[in-house]
Amino acid sequence: MPATQFSGPGIAGGCNPNIGRAPFQGTQTATENFYTFRGDEKLSDKDTLFATYLRDNSIFSSPLAFNNEFQSFTSYRQSAIVEETHTFKS
Repeated sequence: MPATQFSGPGIAGGCNPNIGRAPFQGTQTATENFYTFRGDEKLSDKDTLFATYLRDNSIFSSPLAFNNEFQSFTSYRQSAIVEETHTFKS
């Protein structure tokens, strides 16, 4: 048997003491903060107005090897929409 291996009860063929297992249960986390606002207004019989605003930001993080460092990703979007509608009648 090579010098880097040893044998013991229940160990068939020996094992290498220089190699070990380091299992861990890594936890991935994600936050999502999404909100939207909308407003509608009838200005007159022929005019209407609406506005919408949305914002969505999130952070995703997960551990790297051996659970000693984290990697994070950030996602962000924002939008504002305004529309005015005028109806023409003869």
